[in-house]
Amino acid sequence: RAIAYIQAHLMEKLSVEEISANAGYSASYFSHMFAEETGMSPYQFVVKSRVEHAQQLLKTTRLAVQEIAFQCGFNSAANFCYTFRRMTGISPHEYRKRPM
Repeated sequence: RAIAYIQAHLMEKLSVEEISANAGYSASYFSHMFAEETGMSPYQFVVKSRVEHAQQLLKTTRLAVQEIAFQCGFNSAANFCYTFRRMTGISPHEYRKRPM
């Protein structure tokens, strides 16, 4: 349920409190359970999901990197590019140029 909520709200600012409330648990209990189930914190999962969504948009659209950043819930293109490179090893521009 929490994963579906995260996926449906990637564009929005998400907090552990909001996600846990939607799932019906306290934030601390939810964070512990989520980490046990997924192997990552809720925050890490949100960031990973945002980058994966950005990868899809980079390959299937001609949207500007800045627009993709905002559609994936990043607060700036610079933050998006930094996070994308940290998680994938390449910039969004390099990723887009790579053959599928």
